[in-house]
Amino acid sequence: MKKFISVLAVVVMLFTLALPVAAEISPKPEPGPNYDVDAYVKEGEGEVSTTVNEDGTVTITAKPDEGHNFIKWDIEGDYVLVSGTLTDKVIVIKPLSDVKAGATFDGDKVVVTPDDDEKSPTTGVVEPVFFAVVMLVSVAGAAYAFKKSSSES
Repeated sequence: MKKFISVLAVVVMLFTLALPVAAEISPKPEPGPNYDVDAYVKEGEGEVSTTVNEDGTVTITAKPDEGHNFIKWDIEGDYVLVSGTLTDKVIVIKPLSDVKAGATFDGDKVVVTPDDDEKSPTTGVVEPVFFAVVMLVSVAGAAYAFKKSSSES
């Protein structure tokens, strides 16, 4: 009976050690002042997008449609330009008030290949296959140890 309890304790310990590693939750960014950043197409053909970063900065991206070029940003409101210039497709700003960013595109017939956006890694997602493998290995090991210990008795 002591061997069975020992094996059961090992299985429980493996289970409790595997669960926190697989279920790590991503940290939340610190809340800061909330300002609206409105990005829009001012002239020409294309798309614009914004991404709020954890440090309170905002990445603004212009993607010209095929056959068009990005020309410049026209920004209204108080902000600090953290990276890039007003003629770069991607800029990072720190808003100090509500901001409106208008993208100007032209119609020159130049084929533009859009930049692929980098995807941030995801954390905090429990991978079901990983969890199932850990549990199967734990149970198989416990069953083997139990069978071996009961055959020695």
